[in-house]
Amino acid sequence: MHSSWPRWSALPARAPPILPRTWWGTLHGIAAALPHFRRQGGGHFVTVASIGAHRVVPTSAVYSATKYAAWAITEGLRQELEPGIRVTTISPGVVESELAASITEPGAKEAMRTYRAVSIPADAIAGLARGGNSSRTRYR
Repeated sequence: MHSSWPRWSALPARAPPILPRTWWGTLHGIAAALPHFRRQGGGHFVTVASIGAHRVVPTSAVYSATKYAAWAITEGLRQELEPGIRVTTISPGVVESELAASITEPGAKEAMRTYRAVSIPADAIAGLARGGNSSRTRYR
């Protein structure tokens, strides 16, 4: 897993930029689309979070917090919106991406090598976001 704070003994003086970017990006996207969905009488929000939103492992606390924020925001939205506007959150495991190359903490880097052996193709997640696969589909 990726973390901007690899160890609790080395906390930075301020929060990494990924935290507010994730929260505000999700909220701004909802704010931009919601009026259109209401005017047309429906729509579908799809957010990609991560299994990290539901399971925290060593070195992933900050990463998991960003994914939990995405999940929590869209879950609240799902509960509050009127019928006709759907909300889906996809929480995949490890997805093939460039993320592994950015990890510098040795323990997390080694863990990512293991995780990548069972990673999900990015196209599979894109297919879920487009609604092209069953919600029961599992990738290993």
